[in-house]
Parts: sequence; structure tokens; C-alpha cells
Amino acid sequence: MNSKIIEEYYLQKVKEIMLYILNKVGDIDYYKLMKMVFCADRNNLLVWAEPITNLRYQAKKHGPVPQTIYKEITRSKSHNEGIYGGIMTFVDDYVIHAEREADLNYLSKTDIEAIDRAIIFLKDKNWEQIEDELHDEVFKRLYPFRKYSLADIAESGGADEKTFERIKMNAQLNKMLA
Repeated sequence: MNSKIIEEYYLQKVKEIMLYILNKVGDIDYYKLMKMVFCADRNNLLVWAEPITNLRYQAKKHGPVPQTIYKEITRSKSHNEGIYGGIMTFVDDYVIHAEREADLNYLSKTDIEAIDRAIIFLKDKNWEQIEDELHDEVFKRLYPFRKYSLADIAESGGADEKTFERIKMNAQLNKMLA
């Protein structure tokens, strides 16, 4: 399958995930939004040995950061433009507001379950509590600025050996199918 088509699909899926979170939680700061996306990927990885996005995460000062989301949010922050323009706006320097409902055609039932668990896990936590949760041993090993592998994300969630084997097997299968 054309990798450009797959890339465009995942770009739209990430937008719909972010909108879904904003629709459920209301206006939140983009750091918390990014942490919810990370936790949703981690939740799905632990259950299905696959993340729900194709995002790459990096260990930065405030924890795991999805590079694409961070880059696009900071680029569009001052003008409400870029790939998130028209679907999200900034209430202030950090808080984002959804401009439409999420298109649930992009999200499977298991995606929604993983996202909902991430929302429940983080929505009532303040920034210090979120950092305490996500500045785990994996983060400390990767910080500063190293990228998380799928195994790192799974380890952060407490994966067992069986899950690691399934992740490895899925990665090999995906490589063969690419």
C-alpha cells in the first residue's frame, strides 16, 4: 500500500484522537493532551501489542513528547494555523479548545477504550502528579532527548515478557508487509 496514503491516514487519525480527548475532557493544556495520547498508545500497546498511532515519542524535560504533535502545536500556536488550524484553537498560550467533534470513523472500539483509560488515568491529575507518573525509570534512562521504542513504551506501562514478544512479532510482521 502507498506509504503516503498510510501517512495521511495516521495524520488524520491523530487529529481525531486529539479531538476525541478534547470533546471528552473539555479545554486542556496541550502538555496534558500530549500525555493522554502517549498513555493511550501505551494502553493499546499493552493489550494488543500495537500502538494506536504511528507517533514517535522523545524524552524531554516534561516527560514523553509526541514529536509531530509538539512541533505542529508550537508552530500553529500563535496563529491557529497549520495542520490543526480550523479544528483546534488556543484559549491562551497553553490551553486548546476543540472546534468540532471527533470523526469516530477513524477510531476503533479498542482505540476508544485505550483513549478512555488514558483520560481516566490523567484527567484529574495536576502537572506535578503527571510528571511523577511519567518520569519513570524508562524516562530517566532515555532523558534527555532520546527516542522511545515500542519496547520502551511497553516497559513504561509494566509490560510482561509475553507482551514484549508479541510486540517484537508484530514489528517483524509489519516490516514484512511494508
